[in-house]
Amino acid sequence: MNKLRTLALLTTASLLITACTGGQTPGDTSGVATVEVTVPASTNLRLNSTATFSAVTKAADGTVVTGKTLTWKSSNPDVASVDANGVVTARRFGSATISASVGSVTGNKTATLRTYGVEAFLGIRDGGEDTAVLLRYRTATGAKPTADKLTFTVTGPPGWNGGQPVPLEVSKSTYFSRNDGADAHWFQFGWTKAGNIAAVVGDYKVEYQVDGETWSSTAKISSLTNSSKTPTGIAVTGYGASTVTATWDDVLPGGSYQAEVLGFYPVVYTSESKGTLNAVGLSAGQAFNVGIHALSLDVDPSALETKPLSGQFDVRFNTAAFTKPGTSANAARVMPLGDSITDGFNIPGGYRIPLYSKLSTRVPRPDLVGSQQNGPTTLGDRDHEGYSGKRIDEIAAGVNGWLDAQQPDTVMLMIGTNDMIQGYDVANAPARLGALLDQMSARRPNTRILVASLPPLADATHNARVQAYNAALPAVVQARANAGKKVTLVNAASALTTADLADGVHPNEGGYGKLANVWYDALVGTPDALTPQGAASRPLPATNQPLHIPTVR
Repeated sequence: MNKLRTLALLTTASLLITACTGGQTPGDTSGVATVEVTVPASTNLRLNSTATFSAVTKAADGTVVTGKTLTWKSSNPDVASVDANGVVTARRFGSATISASVGSVTGNKTATLRTYGVEAFLGIRDGGEDTAVLLRYRTATGAKPTADKLTFTVTGPPGWNGGQPVPLEVSKSTYFSRNDGADAHWFQFGWTKAGNIAAVVGDYKVEYQVDGETWSSTAKISSLTNSSKTPTGIAVTGYGASTVTATWDDVLPGGSYQAEVLGFYPVVYTSESKGTLNAVGLSAGQAFNVGIHALSLDVDPSALETKPLSGQFDVRFNTAAFTKPGTSANAARVMPLGDSITDGFNIPGGYRIPLYSKLSTRVPRPDLVGSQQNGPTTLGDRDHEGYSGKRIDEIAAGVNGWLDAQQPDTVMLMIGTNDMIQGYDVANAPARLGALLDQMSARRPNTRILVASLPPLADATHNARVQAYNAALPAVVQARANAGKKVTLVNAASALTTADLADGVHPNEGGYGKLANVWYDALVGTPDALTPQGAASRPLPATNQPLHIPTVR
């Protein structure tokens, strides 16, 4: 229904303002002891409306003193001006302190008024092919409007949109609030309607209906010639779980940018030529476009006011196409398998956090697989098979089902720490590991198994067991490799010391980072570790196991 491209703005800074008006010269103060000020019932003042202050001068005995010159002051007349009669007019967004005096005798009270309503800027986009509208608004209380949807109407000069006003509606779900330093908020929305409405030179009016009030603002388009430059140099520099990081040339120094992954909301407003853009649901291998609007307005969130850089509001728009790298049909499926170190005890996600970051630079990015998930929201692939407290025999009890369900091309196996801590048949632990490798190789003969030695433990007795276990691993692994099994030893033990442990058992952040480096080097250094084995090498699971359909990330 609506074709108007609408851009919206939020200004977040608190404005405590100091300017004066009235233009009067202080009068005679003889006999004046106090100036008693009466303030309006409400200190919230709608834009373009007025409120009246009054004051009475009194002598020390409380009698009224007449014939004295009263001076009214506003902390900033650009926000709220006050005339010689104490009438305050709200002109722009912000807050202003109103005071009164007679000569050197100041009023007994001041009041800080906070303005509210809607402020509109209208201009052109790309040579006038579209009309650009930028709004910012605030309710009287600073709270979100109670209505689920708000409507506003733009009326243009003759010839604009065939002479018809354009009613638009915005849902509360598109509001974005920011504290402005006084527990009140500006709200913004940003969305683009399909189609364009060609701009026309002339006067425009915006009316906004909010919680039973009608707010209005006027603006003028004086030219159909763009003064700003088209954004160039758009590039994607990184990916998060639900974000895209982008940069672009700063073609409008001092101005601002609306940046977005087209089709994903909310949009981002920034005065910098870079931004982290919302992309919730963007899948690996999916093509997308980054759109950049260059706005000839100072809309820096820290700015104290919104104003055109020069002339009228001006917008230029450009896009660039990209494809999100990552897991796809031809990406290797890698299973992190083990105990609490794989799970990430004390730091959920553990080594998988920095490992994911390193793997994300590869195209296609390997798909970490597993029935378990944990880690921060910034970890783009949270799948694993790490089980806190499990020993070798307990991993063996569940591994067939996990392999069938996840169908990994490579397994990163680190197991045995709990055997050492619990003193569970320590002498036969290497043999149990060998049996586990045999079991896994039989179940998935084409899967590469990277088996890691164990990090040290702070307890001397436990660590002696770890050292003996690690010393036996080369022979265990080599015997399987000699038999043609795809098993490779990863030397994780030498990468860490007890200084890299958070609690004597589990790595700290630095220790997990070192493990990530070890695993990454093993994955990229083993010729087939990141090579998909293909559907032919992925046998169907047993009838009592559900077929796992991998999630594309």
